[in-house]
Parts: sequence; structure tokens; C-alpha cells
Amino acid sequence: MKNNNRFEKLMEVQKWDFAVLEAALFLDNHPADKVATEWFFYFQSFAKKAREEFENIFGPLQFCEQRGTDFWEWAKGPWPWEVDF
Repeated sequence: MKNNNRFEKLMEVQKWDFAVLEAALFLDNHPADKVATEWFFYFQSFAKKAREEFENIFGPLQFCEQRGTDFWEWAKGPWPWEVDF
């Protein structure tokens, strides 16, 4: 069964993670650029929110994001890279 909401939430995480990475790469070459630094933190806040929303609904995206000790959520499927279009 397709879970379009899961796919949409995962794409939201990836979109903001990409923006954070691009801003970081720019800042590697322009470390004193204050506007780029502001954009980096702006993107980072949305990336964090998107990741938290995904993980609250579908579980951790990475094993290091495991919460609690009752059950190893990371092993609960589907895996983050298993996308059903």
C-alpha cells in the first residue's frame, strides 16, 4: 500500500537537508558572509522541524535518532530509503 504522506514528509526532510548542505558548502568558501549564515540557520530550523515531524510519525531516519529503550524503532519498517511511489 502506498503511503503518500510518508513520501511527502520524507521529501520535505530531503528538501531542507539539501538547502542546509548547499548553504554550508557556500559558507565553506565565504565564511564571513553574514547573509549566507542567516540563510544557513533559517534552512536548518526548517530541516529540524521537518525531521522531527517525520520521526514523530514514522520513526527515526537514522539509528542514532533512536528514542527510548523499549523497542529498537530503527528496525521497524519500512526503511527510510524504501519508497513506494
